[in-house]
Amino acid sequence: MHDATLVLHLLGLVLVAGGVTSQLALARAALREPPEGRLPIGRASVATSRLLALPGILISVVTGIALIALDTSVLRQGWLHAKLLFVLVLLVTLHVELFLSKRALAQAAAAGGPAPAPGGLAIVRPLNLGALVAVMGLAAVKPF
Repeated sequence: MHDATLVLHLLGLVLVAGGVTSQLALARAALREPPEGRLPIGRASVATSRLLALPGILISVVTGIALIALDTSVLRQGWLHAKLLFVLVLLVTLHVELFLSKRALAQAAAAGGPAPAPGGLAIVRPLNLGALVAVMGLAAVKPF
């Protein structure tokens, strides 16, 4: 049971990592496009978040809870508490990013023009990556 849950936990992490890195790649691609070419890239970013990152974080959280329930002794380890803090940061920033992206697309559709580049995404996307790296690093190294 533990091994199957761990495999699902890692699968969720892979989905989150794929979603976050895809969103960063799409953001870089949008910078090279003229304003009228950003709308399809924005739609792809929202789809990436909905189809990869958010289901991945859901799988990781549910299986993480199951792993803790299977071995409650990990609750006494400090690295797990730090990891859970970064998981919370990642969960919040993924949702903020999705909200900002959807709002920018809705504004573009209402105006009938190009999708604006929402300023908040320049802060949220690196936070996603930083939190993801911290989660993976803490799980791999278990420093304390």
